Amino acid sequence: MFTVQEEVGIRGANVATQEVQPDFGFGLDTTIAYDVPGAAPHEKITELGTDSLVPLTTTRSVAEPTAAAMSRLQRGVIESCKQSGRNRLLEITPPQSLHNLLTTSSASLRILACPDGNPMQSILSKPIDNLLIVIGPEGGFTDEEISTAQAYGFQQMSLCQNILRIETAATAAV
Repeated sequence: MFTVQEEVGIRGANVATQEVQPDFGFGLDTTIAYDVPGAAPHEKITELGTDSLVPLTTTRSVAEPTAAAMSRLQRGVIESCKQSGRNRLLEITPPQSLHNLLTTSSASLRILACPDGNPMQSILSKPIDNLLIVIGPEGGFTDEEISTAQAYGFQQMSLCQNILRIETAATAAV
């Protein structure tokens, strides 16, 4: 789906939306960040067309994906869909552990976002059927989590030269 809209949005600009059948599925799995006021990566990735979001718990996770947190995520997704003209909600799956995700993913290309991974251009240069990008918590993945991901076929990918906050990493990944 793509949308063209002037910044004034609902207050007067025309909005044109086209639904397209995607060539591949895109899932983003990320931990939840609450230490940054106004941080809402789920809103940005909804606007950019991501298909699904899996809230993760990792060794270094700070925020727990509680029922209240999941409800806030869902409300944010609905508002983002309304604002962006998206006619399909971002799927927010039940929270799961990183280990469970690593051992059960069926995506054709599985990526673990890591600052010291291979450049994005080298990994995403070929056609992809189904893509899964996993973004870790503030502080990154532990060495054990990275080793486990590699054992299950995940490739390490760097999103840029710098270490990114979770809300920036989620947007950059999309």
